[in-house]
Amino acid sequence: MGVVDPAGVDLVIVLCAEESCPVFFGAAPRLDWSMPDPDTKDPSVPEDARLERFRVARDQIAAQIGALAAARG
Repeated sequence: MGVVDPAGVDLVIVLCAEESCPVFFGAAPRLDWSMPDPDTKDPSVPEDARLERFRVARDQIAAQIGALAAARG
């Protein structure tokens, strides 16, 4: 990701939960949609279970975006 001009941003959405969240120096409102990282470094987790974790995260984000879009009209 390149450098972003804070003046051109009207909303910041942060998804981090377990790690340090990035800092955004701007006046835009910030929404914290904390959710666990779907990735795992555990080699005992089967690939299909790992993919399911990503699908759950995808669906949660899609639902949040849908609700945000409905609220903003």
